Amino acid sequence: MVVGVTGVRWSDVGPSTPTLQRLAQTGALADVAVRSVRTATCPVEGWLALSAGRRAGDAKDPRAVVAGNQVCRALPAVSGESGESGGGAGVVQDWNRYVAAATAEKFSAQPGLLGDTLAAAGTCGTAVGPGAAVALARSDGTVGSYLPADAVAQVPATLGERPLTVVDVGSVRDPADAPRGDAEQGVATVPGDRATQVAAADARIGAALAGLPADARVLVVSLADSGRTPHLQLLAATGPGFPAGWVRTGSTRQTALVQATDLTPTVLDLLGVPGPRRSSARGCGR
Repeated sequence: MVVGVTGVRWSDVGPSTPTLQRLAQTGALADVAVRSVRTATCPVEGWLALSAGRRAGDAKDPRAVVAGNQVCRALPAVSGESGESGGGAGVVQDWNRYVAAATAEKFSAQPGLLGDTLAAAGTCGTAVGPGAAVALARSDGTVGSYLPADAVAQVPATLGERPLTVVDVGSVRDPADAPRGDAEQGVATVPGDRATQVAAADARIGAALAGLPADARVLVVSLADSGRTPHLQLLAATGPGFPAGWVRTGSTRQTALVQATDLTPTVLDLLGVPGPRRSSARGCGR
């Protein structure tokens, strides 16, 4: 299971974040470099990095008044969402814009690469929340199994049906570090200062982890920045193969420092899925 949040750093962890504090004591830990196509990474761009395994971004917002720091858009709506256990099929509403934006950039990102690779292998995943839908969408923007963000309590049931569950627990946006320009609309999951938002995200992470089987392998990761200033984010991994200590990756060759784009091959490796590769196969769905 991948539990994704945005805007949370290890410096945020303390008594007001008991779930993250426990993970810091028991998990395999790292900082995450989330650099995307602009100086600071917006929430949807973090989820697109998981989808594509490369830097990918939203289209530039014309409201941005400082180069490299854009006003972030809210995560997309997902049509066809179902509250049933295991979810129903969905469609990411802004998908074509993300594909066009990736085509216009120099990083050769292909949104939907993760979803296509899983479908080609017949390995099915459930997305919980809009960011997770972006991560697991196939190249046409469709998601085989989707649950809305408020269905976090249903996560343990999805693990019994499908080998991968991706959960979006929300976005933290720091009012003290807001991008210059018009105020963002609908990006932060809850109102309040940074500490209030982080505490709410921690509670949602705790809800997603509650009741998981002992053999579940879990990545809890922050995928994007919380404002106009870029920062390293946090990652904690638990379960078989992830003893307490530090996470390593060949992309940085540094202990406890990974890149957001490392997550895509990591997830595929944990599932035993070769790739990534593009495919028109549709092996997952309801």
